[in-house]
Amino acid sequence: HPMLYTQYDDNGTFEAGGERALIAADQSSSEIRELLRAATAPVAAPHAGEDPLAWITAELAARRPRVLHLVAHGEPGRIYFGNSWIDRAALIAHADQLRLWHVETIALWSCRVGEDKEFIELLATLTGAKVRASTQAIGHSSLSATWQLDGSDANVTTVLPPFNSETLANWQNSLARVYFNKIFKGTGTSNGREASSITI
Repeated sequence: HPMLYTQYDDNGTFEAGGERALIAADQSSSEIRELLRAATAPVAAPHAGEDPLAWITAELAARRPRVLHLVAHGEPGRIYFGNSWIDRAALIAHADQLRLWHVETIALWSCRVGEDKEFIELLATLTGAKVRASTQAIGHSSLSATWQLDGSDANVTTVLPPFNSETLANWQNSLARVYFNKIFKGTGTSNGREASSITI
């Protein structure tokens, strides 16, 4: 597997690899399911109707990864996951659970979530993790999108997307929310073929 992130343990030994990471993904989108077929770390997804933050808490307790990759469609300050929004209100409501996450880094592969600095700072404070997010669209460069994340702290380390490079090169979509005629729909398509208007 390609390197997902760089980490040194307490003895200064270099470690890298998917076994230290977990991908939590919203699989209600066919585009995300396509992306996950090329995952370079273990993938977990909630069942329909599950509370996403409670479910992520349980998965992290069972698997204990150092890096959590959260892959879902989104917009500034909120992420669409498991048929519900993860926003500041949801973080506050689940504060006790978030304090149990015990991960070092959270990578938010979701469009423009990083534009809401208060959301990022709140997630970092509640989890104690370094949070990586983007103020830009996440996805293919042909859509003016990127696969680069910003950091919530001064000592930013690079977190690479947990998918193989060939798939990223061919995945011509973005992780934005899509609206049809101003009515919210859950298909998640953002390549312009199905949407009458697109928010990225």
